[in-house]
Amino acid sequence: MTIRDARDSAPTPARVLIVDDDVDIAELLALTVRHAGWEPIVARSGAAAFAAVREAGPSAALIDFQLPDMNGLELIRLARGVDPDLPCIAVTGQGSERVAVEIMKAGASDYLVKPFEPSDIVAAVRRGLEERRIRASKLYRDLADDLAGKNELLERQMDQLGRRMAETATLYETARILTAQLALSDVLATVLRLAGELFQAAASSVRLMDAAGKNLELVAHSGLAPEYCRRGAIPVGSSAAGQAALTGEPVHVEDVEKADGGFLKGEMLSRMGLRSLLCLPLSVRGRCIGVMTLYHRAPRSYTQEELRFLQTFAGTVSIAVDNARLYGEQSRLAVTDGLTGLYNHKHFQEGLVAEIGRARRYAQPLSLLLLDIDHFKAFNDAWGHQAGDTLLRELAGMFQAAARQHDLVARYGGEEFAFLLPQTDKRQALALAKRLCRAVERRRCAGEEVLPGGRLTVSLGVASYPEDVMQPQDLVGAADQALYRAKHLGRNQVQAWVPQH
Repeated sequence: MTIRDARDSAPTPARVLIVDDDVDIAELLALTVRHAGWEPIVARSGAAAFAAVREAGPSAALIDFQLPDMNGLELIRLARGVDPDLPCIAVTGQGSERVAVEIMKAGASDYLVKPFEPSDIVAAVRRGLEERRIRASKLYRDLADDLAGKNELLERQMDQLGRRMAETATLYETARILTAQLALSDVLATVLRLAGELFQAAASSVRLMDAAGKNLELVAHSGLAPEYCRRGAIPVGSSAAGQAALTGEPVHVEDVEKADGGFLKGEMLSRMGLRSLLCLPLSVRGRCIGVMTLYHRAPRSYTQEELRFLQTFAGTVSIAVDNARLYGEQSRLAVTDGLTGLYNHKHFQEGLVAEIGRARRYAQPLSLLLLDIDHFKAFNDAWGHQAGDTLLRELAGMFQAAARQHDLVARYGGEEFAFLLPQTDKRQALALAKRLCRAVERRRCAGEEVLPGGRLTVSLGVASYPEDVMQPQDLVGAADQALYRAKHLGRNQVQAWVPQH
């Protein structure tokens, strides 16, 4: 089934509100929206559009910047007041940076500058609908609520720090620096730098708890010898860091050469010239997420005030680390298909534009494979959608394993997959496509006996830049035509795009 088939069988097409007082433009937008498989709702004024938002419940909106009865920005604010998740795409003839800033401040999810191509409209609406789908998911809501709670906790903590004098200023600046980071790697690098600057640590490390909550894995360090880092994960309860994770309390070893107990690698630390260490648990809402350790070259003791200061610092680090991990998970969700774990259609489109630009800049080839599972509807009808979903997940894993590290594999839609292959010419792409086709045919699949021929098969279409086309949308169209030809010629085969005469 091609993407066109999937759209035709969609039970409830998304409604797209079109707001423009220009009859010709409104008709063009409506035709483009309808051709993409969505239901257009046309309004010629801001008042009519606002009524449609309240009564028709559109899934996305295309709004002209200038309307006869109100400013398009005002309409966006009113519409988002009714439906906060409504993706509003502003259409404007003014392409200045100032106008773009005003549009995005008003709550628009995107904007298009006239004149535009129909493909620009379709891409913008798809992005808006995908964003709405992600925002409506329970996992996204839970993550957003969790992030909001953590930010509220951070704000309370920073407010408390603001009441202290010199120490307060230091901690406040630390929190500002850490929480400004979004990537976990940046947060960890900043933590290690601050450990040296604020506490004169000769070495430092951060270990984070694994998913099972049983081991601490080294994720960042500074000043530690390779032999010490090769110790691997530390079980909770083992060594000083493991004890800190188990009890939730700091573990301080004033002099490793005089420490009691066999849980400390004192001899190894001494060889590195380190004599003292302090393990600070990193906790969020009573749950240990890791341990930060500070090392000093001389025996070191801490006063209660110093320990309090360090624990407050560790609390700030905990929230920054947890926020970075949460942000990373949200970022992953935004570009990932929830069923297969592959990249989603939106990320594929963005990657296609970027890779075409890179290929053009460096004069390199770029190829695209579109793959469709043959007779997938028959499989679903025989065994149910749950079995169909299982099959999609299994094949997605197989496709990802067959790809190279820099290839982009995405679920294009339904049972169709896309392989974006940088630095790959048509000959190489055809070879990969044929390997995939044969690998699926040889693969045994539970329930495939209901399929024609009793075997699970796939069809593939191949197109390349610059051999076949020069534009991103043309590359997709060429691969789609080749895929359609493979299906038309009997399926279970690979076809390359050929010019239409």
